[in-house]
Parts: sequence; structure tokens; C-alpha cells
Amino acid sequence: MSVGLLALFSWLATASFGAFLVYLWAGRASRSGRPRLTYGRPPPYIPRWLITMHVLMAVGGLVFWVGTLVLLDELAYVALPTLVGVGLLGSFMFLRWLGSRRARRAAQTPNRAPSESRLPTVAVISHGVLGVTTVILVVLSYFRP
Repeated sequence: MSVGLLALFSWLATASFGAFLVYLWAGRASRSGRPRLTYGRPPPYIPRWLITMHVLMAVGGLVFWVGTLVLLDELAYVALPTLVGVGLLGSFMFLRWLGSRRARRAAQTPNRAPSESRLPTVAVISHGVLGVTTVILVVLSYFRP
């Protein structure tokens, strides 16, 4: 099995954990009953635009990576920088998730805490570890002759 194919499987596993996290986040945010304004809020709240950009760039990069494996090797020149951008956005979201967990502890009530703070730790860490694994595999495949 090639490194590129391993990267694809890793990317799909990362996407499945990410879809699970978005599903939980959106469900909990909609059940709160409060309008979700992010302007003027402290950093623990993850803005919707950040999640949207992370998801759209990840899906776009995955499309380019599948195109690299199936059609043209030159599409990797688009997939890798896109994946780096996805990783940067993911890092910002991870830092905000850590802050939201602190805000949840400070609020001491589950319904006042941000919906990000109630995401399962195992799923968030697994998504991040798989994301880093995907980046490593794509880079290895990218520089492999």
C-alpha cells in the first residue's frame, strides 16, 4: 500500500471524527435556545466562520488529494498547502476549545457554558492526532519520488 493511500485513509478517519464533532457542536448550540452571537465574546467561543472555513478547506483539500491519487500528481501542489491551512485553523480551534473548558469550569453550570466545552475530550484529541498523522503522511507522499 502506498503512502498516498494511507494518507487518504487517515484523512477519511479524521473527517469522520470531525463530522461527529460538528454534529455534536451544532446540536448542542441549537438546543441552547439562545442566539449565538460571537462578536464581543471572549476567546473561548469558537466562531461559526472558523468552523465553516476549517470544514470547507478540509473537504476541498480531500477532493484535491483524491484527484492527486486518481488523476494528476500536480494536484498535490494544491492539496498540501490547503492541508496546512486546515491544520492552522484546527490549531486555533483547539486553543479556543481549551479555553471553553476553562470557562465551563468557571461557570459551574452546564447550560451557561459554551457548547464547545461539552465536546468529548477523546473525540477532540483523536481528531487532532489523526489530523497530524494525515499531514505527516501527505508530506511523506509529497516528497517521495
